[in-house]
Amino acid sequence: MLKLTFKSLGPVREAKLDLRPLTVIIGPNNTGKTYLAYATYALFKEALPNAMLGSFLPLVDGARRPARVRKFAIEEAGKRLRGAISLRSEQLTEVFQDTAGDLFREARATLEVPALDVGALAQAAEKRWLKVSFAEKGGHSRWTRLAASLRPGLKGVWLQPLLLPAERNAFILTYKMLASRRYRLLREGVRGLGGARGDARQVQLLREQGDIRYPTPIEDFLDFLTDAELSPKGEAASPKADQVGAGAALFGRGGPTKRLTGSQPSSEFERLAAQLEQGVQGGQELFYQTTQLGGGELRVKLDDKRSLDLYNASSSIKQLAPLLLYLRHRAAEGDLLVIDEPEMNLHPEGQARLLEVLAMLANLGVYVLVTTHSPYILAHLNNLTASTTKLKPARERQAEHLYLRDRRALLRADRVSAYEAGNGTLRDLHDPDFGIRWDTLSDVSAELQQKFFAIREQEGETGRGRAKKKA
Repeated sequence: MLKLTFKSLGPVREAKLDLRPLTVIIGPNNTGKTYLAYATYALFKEALPNAMLGSFLPLVDGARRPARVRKFAIEEAGKRLRGAISLRSEQLTEVFQDTAGDLFREARATLEVPALDVGALAQAAEKRWLKVSFAEKGGHSRWTRLAASLRPGLKGVWLQPLLLPAERNAFILTYKMLASRRYRLLREGVRGLGGARGDARQVQLLREQGDIRYPTPIEDFLDFLTDAELSPKGEAASPKADQVGAGAALFGRGGPTKRLTGSQPSSEFERLAAQLEQGVQGGQELFYQTTQLGGGELRVKLDDKRSLDLYNASSSIKQLAPLLLYLRHRAAEGDLLVIDEPEMNLHPEGQARLLEVLAMLANLGVYVLVTTHSPYILAHLNNLTASTTKLKPARERQAEHLYLRDRRALLRADRVSAYEAGNGTLRDLHDPDFGIRWDTLSDVSAELQQKFFAIREQEGETGRGRAKKKA
């Protein structure tokens, strides 16, 4: 469990959140759920890696210094990492690409770092660090090597994030335009226009493009879609190194990210992807088909003889496509997967089935953070956490009552957090007697039923009134 705090973040005045393997946030519109999701992503993408590498790199660089100097350096690093790591207002402005410039003036997002044995972590990093020559430690590889050596000792703290935004249906169809190298050059050019070099015509061309701005999590999501297509698991040929793009690098903007190209996701995650296709998509499979011009095109396999373009597939298939790409091309233990409104375009039973897949993903070591308006997800979450037995035969019998009938979807209650956003804060929905309370969602259904009875009762009174007039 990791503790996060948010202050002055859009509609959120102050909120505390315990991030667990599965965390769910509900609430009315405009209560800050997406703000919280994006800020959580940025804490693990920007703040935590920068703090860790900034603290440990001097220790590793000074590995051959006298013992007393080393001891002092370790103590200083421990002080820097003790307590909390924060994203300041100017960093949040950059993450959200706030054009007004004042929305996050007082904002702060903070991650409370658990107690760390800084000395042991530094020693583990040095063992790997000192095996390479100074020439090999220069530049980009220097940071990636240090990050790789630190991560095993920071298991459960240094999470590798990816966010699937609410707009994923549109982005999965348009990412080739939005994440192209041309777009990236224009984006960076527009943002650096104040100090741009070049002739007046070049500057004018950039001005004509207008501001090219997406929040950092969305830009990273677009990069992820491109990198998944270029990975060896896609049917497209592997690209040259200079064609891969920023998202495929081991060390992306602000912190390390896993390489899609050349990585081999666990077979457990691939099996989970197949389970998602069979159990939620009715057996329709997503795949890449090599195009005549090179690269890959996402298609949906209907049966052994037929397939269709993704843009002709149902909206549910399109919205699940990024999750399938994640499971097949990137998923690994120690990830943080943030999904904004996973219920979009899904039938209520499909929402419950998807929750079972996400619960299995959490049991495979991926932290999952979900924002939702779905009463079905909250109701079924109570079902998944109802079991307290550890006996495999008993859990097998309990799993027969689940849609996918897989005991891996059963979760311990202490591995789940649930909150309601509203009134500028987060309210914990855990109840010791009733499990997870989701009254604000279930009450709407009850209220709609009451409105029906009230309307019919009024209809009856109107009829009785007419009868009296006739009499």
